[in-house]
This record gives sequence, C-alpha cells and structure tokens, in this order.
Amino acid sequence: DFGQQLPANAALAAVTLAGLVAVVHHGDDSPGSARKSVGGMAATGLLALGLGWGVWQTDRVRRAEAHASAAARSLEQLEGQQWRGEDSDYARLLRACDEAARLSPGDVRRAYERGLARYFAAVRDRDPRDVGRAALVPALQEFERAMRLCPTFGASYSMAGQITAWLGDLPRAERLLARATALSPHDGPTAQFRGELALHRGEDAVALELFRRALATASVSSDHIIRRIVSAHRRPDLALRLAGEDRLMLQSVVRELREARFSSDADAAERKLQELMLAAAEDPAATPSDLYDAAQVLRRRGDLSAAAEYLRRAIARSPNQLAWRFELATVLSGLDQPQEALREVNVVLRDRPDWPGAHALRAELSRRAAPIPASLSAQPR
Repeated sequence: DFGQQLPANAALAAVTLAGLVAVVHHGDDSPGSARKSVGGMAATGLLALGLGWGVWQTDRVRRAEAHASAAARSLEQLEGQQWRGEDSDYARLLRACDEAARLSPGDVRRAYERGLARYFAAVRDRDPRDVGRAALVPALQEFERAMRLCPTFGASYSMAGQITAWLGDLPRAERLLARATALSPHDGPTAQFRGELALHRGEDAVALELFRRALATASVSSDHIIRRIVSAHRRPDLALRLAGEDRLMLQSVVRELREARFSSDADAAERKLQELMLAAAEDPAATPSDLYDAAQVLRRRGDLSAAAEYLRRAIARSPNQLAWRFELATVLSGLDQPQEALREVNVVLRDRPDWPGAHALRAELSRRAAPIPASLSAQPR
C-alpha cells in the first residue's frame, strides 16, 4: 500500500537513506580508514538530516493540501446553498483554511483562501455594504497579508480593493483594483467592479470601457452586467449604449428593462432589436436562425405573408427544424391556406407522431380543407 498508510515521499527517502548508509560502510575495514569512516558518517548524518527535514516539509505540504481540499469542498457546498449555511458549516470552513495556512505559512494561496473564508463567513447571503466594519476587517487583513507574501498575486488586490470600497475608502479601493487589473488583465469580475465604481463617480465613458473589458474576458456574462446597470444603477441609457448592435445583448436589455419597469426604454430597445433582426435576414450570409428571427418579428407585426416567406427560406436551409415547420403551418392556417398548412403539419407528425399540438392542428386543417358536399352547398330554391 505504498503511499497510503505511509506517505510515498517518506518511504522513498527512507529507502534512499538506507542505501547511502550501506555504501558508506561497505568493504573498508583497514586501519587507515577510520578518518574516512568518520567523514562518511558525518556526511551521512548531514544527508539524513536534510532528507528528514525534506520529508517533514513534504508531509506538512501534504497535510496543508488536504485541508485546502476540504476547504474547497466546503466553499462549493456553501455556494450551492446560496451562502445560507449554518454557523457550523462556516466554522468547519474556517478551521480547514486556518490549518492549511498554518502548515504553509509562506504560501500566498493559503493566505488568500483564508481571506475568502473570513469574507464569506462575515457576508454570507447579505449585501457586503450591510455588514459591519468589524466583520470585514479580518478578511481585509488576510488579503493584505497575501499581498505582502506575493506582491504579484492579483486576486488578493482585487478582494482587498472590493472590501476597501465597501468600507468607504474609494480612492484606495480604485488604486488596489487598478493594480489587480494590471496584474491579472483577464480578471473580468474586477473590471466589472471597477466599471461600477466609475459609474458611481459619473465617469460613463470609463465605465463602458471597463464593462467591455469584462465582457471580453468571457468570465462575466453580459446578462449579469446589464442586470447590474439597469437594476442596481438605474441606467437604461447606458445599458443600450453597452449593447450597441449586438442582438443577443439587446434581447437581454429588453428583458431587464421590462422587469425594471422602464417601459418606454424597453419599447425603444425592442424596436431597435427588430430592425437589426430584419436587416440581418437581408444579408446574403444570413443564417437559418436569422431568417427565423425575422419571421418572428413580422408575425408579431401581423405581416403573416412575409413571415411565411421567411419561414420557408429558413426551413429550406434547415429542413429538420420541426418547430419551424409547425410554426409555418400555423401561419399558413392564419393565411387561410389549409392545404399547404396540412402538408407542413403532416411532415411534422411523420417525424414527431407524439406531438399533441400538431394532431390538433391537423384535425382542424383537415376539416377546413375537406370539400363541401354538393348537397350542402346547393342554394335552396
């Protein structure tokens, strides 16, 4: 069970030491060898001392890693609970981080992880600004210690800067966060936080640049940033400027503006989005999804004929999209073209015979498409 009951490094060091001792004492019993034997024993003793120290340090690192892994599992569990854990859960997290940091006092990662544990134990599921200064300072001190241990570890500056901002020292917070960005240029959350501080200072252009930088890292979603701009900062105009002509971002802007009850801004954003969708469908390089999106716009506007044309073009390029075929059948039904609609819905049911809505539509279309008997169509004399 090499490496399970006895650490592998310790066992290997013991075997190596035994081999060296055997080499030193092998085959030299002459009277003149005493001095050499003493020198060899001294060298062996020093080597044994060095190996023993190495084994001891290796075992400390092993135990530190075990405690760090336990802390990581606790953090993951608490995050899954939206930080609504029990006091005992946070106590277990803190114990694991404290032990890991004690066993590796010069490891910046352990100091940083202990700072995270202090921070989450203090804040939990609350707004950090609602947490008292006394609860945040211990976490800040841990991050400052990590900064001293490794002045090039950007994450420590980021967390220290955020806590400093929540404590009200905005100039120092910006200096720390700028340093974090310089050290970790791909740190999206830090760029986003700096953007929000710039908004607080009224520097819209700086905020937009930082938000775009955060989005470029792919570590922060556009939905999250737009939600913060609209809901937390109440700036629908800035959300529209950030989205520009990006259709996916504009969809998020429309959704957030409606939820925040910015009705007129949401209407304007939706009109812009619809025009962009129609323009994309006219591009020679339009994708089937672009054509489908244009059909949706036209259908909402009541232009069923144009919507049907775009749906036909989309299906021609992506014939396996049964949901699009079903929608085309619905549009054709609205245009009073039951025969064509029936052909489309039959294709849908051929591949998806368990679609209740398609069965209901086919039944309705079959009734409408059936010829009227002459006896019923004859006019009474």
